[in-house]
Amino acid sequence: MHEESPRRFLLIDESQASFQVWECIARVLTGLPPLEFIYAEDSDEAFTILETQAIDAILVNLDDEYSAEREAFLEGLVGTHPPVFVQTSGKTGMRETDIFFTNKADSLEAIQKTLLMATAAADQNKQPKKSNYMH
Repeated sequence: MHEESPRRFLLIDESQASFQVWECIARVLTGLPPLEFIYAEDSDEAFTILETQAIDAILVNLDDEYSAEREAFLEGLVGTHPPVFVQTSGKTGMRETDIFFTNKADSLEAIQKTLLMATAAADQNKQPKKSNYMH
């Protein structure tokens, strides 16, 4: 039997504890394929990871007081990149192709919904994982 390889999600979050909560929740939720999370504290660390590793989707979970950091990351994305899901307490919707704004995930159901959307987008985005970034 062939085991499914995990989707690799980059989670940008100012809090290592919050990152660990997402990891733990993803392990116990049903309906999700295997997921592997990679942590980045800020946009610089995220771009370094994106330049060196294959990532299937990006989750930006920076609190609103880090909006400048969030914008720096989004402005640095150019060319082909994995789907991006930005957690926000403000606007929701689609900014550009493959950049989605979603409500801040503050419950198990919201986290599961975000992870399901990111998994579906990652599966649709089976393009080459190498991207171009400015930073």
